[in-house]
Amino acid sequence: MDERARTTGNVRLVAPQRIHDCECEHENDGDNRPSPPSEGMSSQQLADFQEDFTRWSRRRILTDGLKQYDRGDRQAFEDLDFPTLIVYAQEELADIVNYCAMLSIKLERLKESV
Repeated sequence: MDERARTTGNVRLVAPQRIHDCECEHENDGDNRPSPPSEGMSSQQLADFQEDFTRWSRRRILTDGLKQYDRGDRQAFEDLDFPTLIVYAQEELADIVNYCAMLSIKLERLKESV
């Protein structure tokens, strides 16, 4: 077994170096993700985290997005016709659903192990 992986109950814990790098070469921005507040957070702490998360999302436009979608004086989506944009959006929604299903599986396994 990889030295970065271990199993706890029926939950396999893995710390891959680069599990999800996109098509472009870039520095993994994961270390710049905002840290969530500790349990028992106030509404202000939740709002602050949401603001930090939004800032992180905006930074992605200027890193990964710059390399993938910037066309100098335009963004790639501006040149897409609506049918193509709709297909791309539907594919992204399908990916979100898939990640939700994967997360649900992992959460259920985690729940069973605690």
